[in-house]
Amino acid sequence: MDKRIIKGYVNFTLKRVIKQKSIYIIFLYMLIFPYLAIKTNVFSREDNFWSGVFYLLGSRYIYGIFFLTTFLLLIYNVCNDSNITPFVHTRLDNKINWLISKYILIFITSIIYLILIIFSVYIGVYLNLGYSPNWSSSAINGDDLYTLFAKNLTPFSSIIIYYIRFHLSLIVLGMLEMALAIGFTSVNYGLSLAISIIIALVSTVVLNLRNIPVINLLDIGNIYIFSFNSNYNLIEFIVANNFHLLIMIVAIHVLLKYNLKEIVLK
Repeated sequence: MDKRIIKGYVNFTLKRVIKQKSIYIIFLYMLIFPYLAIKTNVFSREDNFWSGVFYLLGSRYIYGIFFLTTFLLLIYNVCNDSNITPFVHTRLDNKINWLISKYILIFITSIIYLILIIFSVYIGVYLNLGYSPNWSSSAINGDDLYTLFAKNLTPFSSIIIYYIRFHLSLIVLGMLEMALAIGFTSVNYGLSLAISIIIALVSTVVLNLRNIPVINLLDIGNIYIFSFNSNYNLIEFIVANNFHLLIMIVAIHVLLKYNLKEIVLK
């Protein structure tokens, strides 16, 4: 592993991505969608800022169709070297440098994406519902389906629970997209993007994996927060409910490293 080569490639890729028009279209979509989703939804007079935030974060349809799919499109733009692939592979020198570079890019992209999502969600909700530091009366009374955990958690604690799961799920999906690309022997990002989107939608929108025994170990959904109650320690709850994602990350890494023997960088 050559840190200098990897750093150079990561910087080069980020500069290349910034110049792509498609990235700005995705960013614009990310900024506009939360605002429109709140604008077109019906809220009661008792609902407030946090009602809107957790509507966006708690809807499995928005989570799967908007949050996860948009991230996969970003990863496609970041990791797909396209017509400069031969040059890139020559400069990276070996497959390990190539793989580690992709890991770093996935992690950086997930962090940037998470920050942008936080910003766009908060701004979109604020412009429609204003701001309040506390739960709404409808949340406290249990009338809001998206904040049924309000009696046991503060808004800040709830956000932490959501975003930890969200970030780990992004990394899993980014690595999965890479694994699928490598799985086709010669890297095929287009096909891996399509399959990754289908997997994300099926696992979050079509099915509720959390309720299916054994398969729930593959859950990347956003609804585990509803199982929290006052008997749980917050940190233990987060670790217990996200540990399987760490296992998935390690498993995908092992798969990726194994498949490097077969991959043709050309």
